[in-house]
Amino acid sequence: MKLATLALALLASLATDAAFAQAAPDPVTPVDVINAMESNGVHPGYRRNHSKGLCVAGEFKPTAEAKKLSASNIFAGSPVKVVGRFSDAGGNPQFADNTPDPRGFALQFQPADGSTTNMSMLDVPVFPVPTPEGFYQLMTVKSPDALAAFKQKYPRSAPFFAFLGKNGVPESFATADYHSLSAFKLTNDQGKSQFVRWNFLSKQGVHFLSADEAKAKSPDFLAQALQDELKKGPQVWVMRATLANSHDSLVDPSMPWTGPHRLVSLGTLTITQADTDGSGACNPINFDPTNVAKGIEPSDDPVLKFRSPAYAISFGKRTAEK
Repeated sequence: MKLATLALALLASLATDAAFAQAAPDPVTPVDVINAMESNGVHPGYRRNHSKGLCVAGEFKPTAEAKKLSASNIFAGSPVKVVGRFSDAGGNPQFADNTPDPRGFALQFQPADGSTTNMSMLDVPVFPVPTPEGFYQLMTVKSPDALAAFKQKYPRSAPFFAFLGKNGVPESFATADYHSLSAFKLTNDQGKSQFVRWNFLSKQGVHFLSADEAKAKSPDFLAQALQDELKKGPQVWVMRATLANSHDSLVDPSMPWTGPHRLVSLGTLTITQADTDGSGACNPINFDPTNVAKGIEPSDDPVLKFRSPAYAISFGKRTAEK
């Protein structure tokens, strides 16, 4: 009698699980996100996101404190060559620079031993969503009503949109701070590990335009402004790590790290030149942020992990198209 009851219970459980599996939506894939980006138009040979950009080059000088946190070759002590790219968000290479939207700053550190480290950052201090599914839904928003529905579904996106409302257009690519958003694990030579988020803080100061000031700018003013500034001298950022406290989320880029934290200066980035003819050294680089050398590891942030295959699809498409 007990065996028969157990068998019936097991069958009922299996039936419930099967029904749930049929009802549950399929998980969002990197292909879905790339398709959503392409739904606004395909521009052959360009990145599917951050299509409009400007290549830059310079060097990074680490601090002594950086080596205490990480055994990475970018923190070993000697200056490291850096190739980078400033960009506008979205898949349109004719995107108007005077439109409010996040700006990107991607870097590839190229130390002498050949093992590169990438960083892909935004000028917003927090990401709008905690999951790839949320990012996909943001990519499919095409109307004010859809945006309102998105904000209601993802209330933690409020700080992201509030920041853009006040800081939608920088005065220059050089007058913005840039943020990793996701957490990474740093491990030193003694095997001690520490999770951090990092920021590149502008030595030029942080300056954003008002709505009226932005409207008065040309659609391509950001690249020209940076080139003009570089003629006057190098543009500089300080790389700073925020060390995670025990209560900080290591897997949710939409959750700010609040309260007091230990801050460590990791080095100084100096940009000395910018591409002026479209043939910059950054063009063939896939700035996958999970490509990091020993001493730095990606966290289990699902958005961060999702970016790697999405970047690979975009890279493969634009390379084949060229």
